[in-house]
Amino acid sequence: MTKIWVICLLFILASGDAVQANSKYAGYVIHADTRKVLYQANAQELRHPASLTKIMTLYMIFREVDAGRLKLTDRVKFSKYAAGRPPSKLNVGAGNSITVEQTILALTTKSANDVATAIAEKLAGSEVKFARKMTAMARKLGLTRTTFKNASGLTAPGQLTTAKDMAMLARAMMKHYPYYYRYFSTRAFGYKGRNYRNHNKLLKSYDGTDGVKTGYTNAAGFNLVASTLRKGHRVIAVVMGGRSGKTRNAHMEDLLDRAFAKLSPRETFAVSSGQPPQHVSMPQDYRLAATKSASIVVAGVPLPRPRMLAMGSAPSIESVINSSITQNTPRDWSLQVGAFTTKEKAELMANKAMSTTKSTGIVRIARVESPEGVRLYRARLEGLDQETAGSACSNLRKIGLGCRVIPPLTKS
Repeated sequence: MTKIWVICLLFILASGDAVQANSKYAGYVIHADTRKVLYQANAQELRHPASLTKIMTLYMIFREVDAGRLKLTDRVKFSKYAAGRPPSKLNVGAGNSITVEQTILALTTKSANDVATAIAEKLAGSEVKFARKMTAMARKLGLTRTTFKNASGLTAPGQLTTAKDMAMLARAMMKHYPYYYRYFSTRAFGYKGRNYRNHNKLLKSYDGTDGVKTGYTNAAGFNLVASTLRKGHRVIAVVMGGRSGKTRNAHMEDLLDRAFAKLSPRETFAVSSGQPPQHVSMPQDYRLAATKSASIVVAGVPLPRPRMLAMGSAPSIESVINSSITQNTPRDWSLQVGAFTTKEKAELMANKAMSTTKSTGIVRIARVESPEGVRLYRARLEGLDQETAGSACSNLRKIGLGCRVIPPLTKS
């Protein structure tokens, strides 16, 4: 047994030395909420981003959709130049088009270079101009060592970033466009009879992962930005320069394991599933309107969107935590996930429950007041049946989060 442990220890040490000896390697792990650094190695050294570039491309798309300047149903036409970009690609012929939503799905799953170029041309007139806008946005977000030269991440002179900048970009994505961040949890995208699986295998292999993006070129090696939610904490991790997809993923999982081992369970989390702006017209069932030409399978964050109802009030904290809510109708079960000092935290926790339990209930945030006069915001998931509410609460407790099942109020 002693010999076996010695061999295992030597293997682990050798693996660590191999990582450090890799001149392309960089790693960075942070707590998404506090930005506390949990691990770093060559984190501010310049590296080739490869398809991690598409995180910024998607950020720019979401910015346009969020502002109402672009619709998910708008068409993206492919020029001869865009159609001719090297793989990975969706193979949309020159002169043909796809929707903006199909563009998003092709970028998050297939990581299609032809699609990246096509959307860049639509939004800025040319890919060169779009890359300048990407770089300008990087500066606004504080990514001081990142420069983009194209929308795809194909190797280009001067297109460089750092592991720290990529983590900050992923965090900005979640903070500014949490509703659209859901696209990153898409496991597969169907287009014209073909099924394209997401290159990010951690969506399936590492529990709690709901994004973000992989990348590979000869110059960059195997890159990955991952975002994982466990024990009420969201951790963002970056690995750059891996020697293979398999070893990169194994190293990423090890970094995440080490990060979560440092964190104690809590009842808050860092990223909300958010709400779209009023002008964004989304399908009633937010499974991205699967059609004959496009369909998706999702993981991590469920896609049916929660509806935020008007905030109400209640007289005391007892009615928040311990009693049934008077607005409930017969046979309408609810899941209470807590009362919080800010509306934002209440929304985050309610959406956390929605994400973790894969529920299709309705989020209700109610402003209440404790007996001491402290203003609180109660978070509940309503419109559930008894079985769903009970199962959801059980799942939340398994990951260390508090909850309470609220039965319907029977009127006399």
